[in-house]
Amino acid sequence: MRVNKVKENMFDVRVERVVDVTGVTREELFSKTKEPRVVDSRQMLYLACLSKMKISDIVTLMCNNGYEITHSSIIHGVKSARKKRRKIGAFSHCLSKIRK
Repeated sequence: MRVNKVKENMFDVRVERVVDVTGVTREELFSKTKEPRVVDSRQMLYLACLSKMKISDIVTLMCNNGYEITHSSIIHGVKSARKKRRKIGAFSHCLSKIRK
């Protein structure tokens, strides 16, 4: 499935912001690691992208970068990110920097 260039560029910008803000590498972000810092970073990416694109676009863009993920896993990640945003100030602060 193909995603338009605008969404692709928006995704790439958000990926770079996640990498800059959280300190994980792009390679870690798109790896299958379950390390909490990487999982949190991925969840921030999902939540930051969700305001501007559909979940199916996020799935496609993650797959295009080598990270196979399902629609339901993105939904779960977004729910987890929203909980963390409410409970953890640092998570919320990082997320606001990514969304700029």
